[in-house]
Amino acid sequence: MTDERRPWCFGYAERVCPRDDKGFIEPQERCLQCTFVKACLQQALKASGVLPTPILETPAVSRVSRFLKRWSDQKLASCRKDCGAEPE
Repeated sequence: MTDERRPWCFGYAERVCPRDDKGFIEPQERCLQCTFVKACLQQALKASGVLPTPILETPAVSRVSRFLKRWSDQKLASCRKDCGAEPE
């Protein structure tokens, strides 16, 4: 998907998903037929702060995540064993 093929309004939040008087986001009817609707709305919502930008996982974050997952699994297994509950 190149920038040359995108419509001029691509990712422009005020144009493709303006807020109504109550603050609700309203995707525009004309945008629903566009082939770029999903990517456009995602970019617009990220730019306006509605969708979080993805967190890039660095090696350190990955190691910590694995550690926490293992620790949590062991804690749950220990609790099930101590409580006499059957594993899921």
